[in-house]
Amino acid sequence: MRQLIMKDFFLQKRTAYMYLAMGMLFFFYFDAMDQENMLSPMIPAFIIVYSFMNRSLHEDEKNNTLRLLLTLPVERALLVKAKYMSVLSVAVISTIILVGIAVATGAVSFADPVERQVHLLVMAACILCYTVILSVFLPITYKLGIIKAQTINRFIFFGFIALGTTFGALVNSLKSRFNLSGEPPAWLDRMGTFLEQMNPYVFFAALLAFSAVVYLGSMLMSIRFMERREVY
Repeated sequence: MRQLIMKDFFLQKRTAYMYLAMGMLFFFYFDAMDQENMLSPMIPAFIIVYSFMNRSLHEDEKNNTLRLLLTLPVERALLVKAKYMSVLSVAVISTIILVGIAVATGAVSFADPVERQVHLLVMAACILCYTVILSVFLPITYKLGIIKAQTINRFIFFGFIALGTTFGALVNSLKSRFNLSGEPPAWLDRMGTFLEQMNPYVFFAALLAFSAVVYLGSMLMSIRFMERREVY
C-alpha cells in the first residue's frame, strides 16, 4: 500500500508547492480580515486537501493510471484504501503545518484555557464538516467516475448554498410575520445547557471519533462501488 500512497504524492510533486502557497495565501487573507480563530488555518487546509484529492482522482483517469493498476495483481479494495490514506495524510500534514503557522504568528493562541477549548471545538467541528464532504464525494467518484462526480458535487455545493440562503430568508420572514423574536424554544435551551455542562475535551474527542467513523464508512462504500465498477 505504501507504494500506492507514494504514487499520489509523486504524480503531484510539481503542484505540492502550489498547494502550500495557495494555503498560505488564504491563511494570511483570513488573518488580515482579523479572523483570529481556528477557521484561519482550517479553511486553507481543507482547500489544500480538496485540491489534492480532486487532482489525484482526475490524474488517475486522465492518464489511464487506474486502468493500468487494474491490470496488475492488486486488489481493488487496496487501491481505494491507498487513496483514502493519501487524502488523510495530506489532511493531517496540512493541518499541522497551518495550525503551527497560526500559533507561531499569533493568529491562534492556546495559552488561555477557555480559548484553547474553543479552538479545539472549532477544529473538531471543521474536521467533521470536511470529512462529511469528502466522504460524500469519494464514493460518488468510485461509482460514476470523476467527471460525473465533479458535476454532481457542484450541484450539491450550490444546492447547499441555495438551501441555506432560502432557509435563512424563511426564518427571518417567519420571525417578522408571527413575531417570533422572543425567547428561544425550550428544546434549544436544554441542548445549550447540555453542551455547556459537557466536558469540551470529551466533546472534541467525540467529534473526532465520529469523523473517523464517517470516513471509514465512506471507504467501505467506495470499496463496494469500486469492486462492481466497469472501468474498461
